[in-house]
Amino acid sequence: MRIICAALLSMASFSCLAQAPKTAPSFKMEVNELAPDNQKINEAFEALKGKIPLPLDNGKIIIGINTPGIELGAENHAKVHTVFEGEVTSVMQAEGKKIVIVRHGNYFTVYNKLDYVSVTKGQHVEAYAPLGTVADGDHQKATLNFQLWKGSKNEATTKLDPKEWLIGLRK
Repeated sequence: MRIICAALLSMASFSCLAQAPKTAPSFKMEVNELAPDNQKINEAFEALKGKIPLPLDNGKIIIGINTPGIELGAENHAKVHTVFEGEVTSVMQAEGKKIVIVRHGNYFTVYNKLDYVSVTKGQHVEAYAPLGTVADGDHQKATLNFQLWKGSKNEATTKLDPKEWLIGLRK
């Protein structure tokens, strides 16, 4: 099964392609220059490397297989929150699950496998603001796929290892 989705955003361009069921979409981003407010958010986000909290309470890391980011084990319908202040740049759906992307300057966090979303595209969110809830795990434990990306006008978009950024997980 191939699912192709694209969302042209005011500050970034995303396209995702999921080729197999249960595979998290990958994102390609092009980012314009940052406005001064976004530059401050970018610098503050960078300063928190290794100190960012998990995007859900009581989540446990499960090593993802062939997925970008990390899989966080969760209870069905566990509340998901943003890890830092930013702007919701996209709310989309793939394989029956919802995806939220939040921009933090040149950084983007992706929250995949949601069943309910409480934010809208263009909305400014504060740190730890609710984004939605984790979807049921069908016949297995529910998981949230969390991704972290960096991109700017002068460099290619790079997938980052969230374990390097989340509190208590840095190598």
